Amino acid sequence: MQNVASVDPVLRSLEKGSPLGEFAVAHASGDSVSRMLLDCLGQLECAPEQATLGLVYLSSSLIDEFDSLLEQLQRAMPRVNWIGATVDTVMAGCAEHRDAPAMALMVGDVAVDQFRILAGVRKSLSGRLASIQGWRRRNGTSGALVHGDAANPMTPDMIGELGQYLGKLPLIGGLMGRRQPGLQVAVSVISGGVSGVLFGRDIDVFSGRALGCSPVGLPRVITRMAGGEIFEIDNRPALDVLFEEAGELLSRDLDRLMNYICPAFAAGEGAIEYLPAEFLAIDPVRRSFKVGESIALSGELRFYRRDGDAAWRHFDDMLLQAVERTRGRTIRAGVFIGSQIPHGSAGTELAAIRAALGQFPLIGYRSDGDVYNGRRFNHTSVLTLLID
Repeated sequence: MQNVASVDPVLRSLEKGSPLGEFAVAHASGDSVSRMLLDCLGQLECAPEQATLGLVYLSSSLIDEFDSLLEQLQRAMPRVNWIGATVDTVMAGCAEHRDAPAMALMVGDVAVDQFRILAGVRKSLSGRLASIQGWRRRNGTSGALVHGDAANPMTPDMIGELGQYLGKLPLIGGLMGRRQPGLQVAVSVISGGVSGVLFGRDIDVFSGRALGCSPVGLPRVITRMAGGEIFEIDNRPALDVLFEEAGELLSRDLDRLMNYICPAFAAGEGAIEYLPAEFLAIDPVRRSFKVGESIALSGELRFYRRDGDAAWRHFDDMLLQAVERTRGRTIRAGVFIGSQIPHGSAGTELAAIRAALGQFPLIGYRSDGDVYNGRRFNHTSVLTLLID
């Protein structure tokens, strides 16, 4: 594996006024990467001959074969510039592969002056962003799709750095590697950082987020914490407040509580948006709990509960926004990043997307956390559409 600088894609241009061409998607499941790849390449026989951008997702259980897979893809489709990652659950079309290793590929015809690959970085994006500044001055930016390593403590800072670079433009993506090691692709196979693709101004990017939980109780103030461990909330032991909000039944079973309740932190001073996080540990002796996110001392906190009904309401709202945004236009491609806690049986969310928006190439995965508008979330799902 190697880390590479931001890479200029293979030079080719679509006809003037057509930044997006056709996309095609393929997927397969099984224990043999070679057989799955042959199956996927067969499905892509009708893919655009001039495809320039590709996404690849491979089950994390097959991580040792990711390097070899990329080499084979590059030989089979030498014009394509690949991004992607190893993931827990692969999704494509109407299929969600939960119970067997799987692979999904999507390739598309994108004008080469309308995207730039962001190669993997482990600590700071400043050098990479400086290297694409000339491209951005010429072509503008409409958004970015990224992959990040959830196990790297610098990932939230790098996402924030890219968010500041993009301003109010969509910054969408997913995190992987919290539960088991993960790899990413950004032209070459990389590990431990943030990577992805930036789109030029002529690519219309829709992004929507669906929250998978609902608030419990009122906003509260963290009055004592250190190193991600929260000791006091509203000048009371943190665990007393958590148990009060969670209720007696959940408070008797800490594992169940951690599965159904999550802390969420104000996005900034005076902000009305809360960012759901996850518990790392609950300490009954110290009456405290630890969280996996960096939060401001004495910041605002609110507890949220997993809520299937609320999740579907938020999901439907996201799809209604997508319908309005795409009315009378062509959706060339979509990327769905689902939360680790699915809504319904395998493929249910994909079927809902199809029912609302029709047929188009769709690929996705379940993440260890979502990136939406430059912020990191848990217990959410994100839909990205490329619109012509």
